[in-house]
Amino acid sequence: MAEQKLQNFYQQYDVIIQPVLSKVPAKLGWLDMNSEDLKEYGSRFTAYSGFTSLANGTGQPSMSVPMHLAESNLPVGALFTAAWGDDATLLQLAAQLENAAPWQLLADGI
Repeated sequence: MAEQKLQNFYQQYDVIIQPVLSKVPAKLGWLDMNSEDLKEYGSRFTAYSGFTSLANGTGQPSMSVPMHLAESNLPVGALFTAAWGDDATLLQLAAQLENAAPWQLLADGI
């Protein structure tokens, strides 16, 4: 059912734009896949990376693009998702974004 609703959405729009994560990159170990407390891990994972589930669940192409640097100097990404089979739109968008604001300049803090 979600796939059908998204097909209708993409008749009018090219991409969905969302954050990649709900907060800046977490400290190493905060999201521990080997944690014995699976309930806590699941809660953290869902709260931290819930934006990716739509594309993962429907098989739509997506890309994470570094668009900003946090105060910690870590990249903050935007998630772009296109219609199923429309990978070309994402690649064209990535090229346009890279041309407008080169990622290396972002990483260099320029």
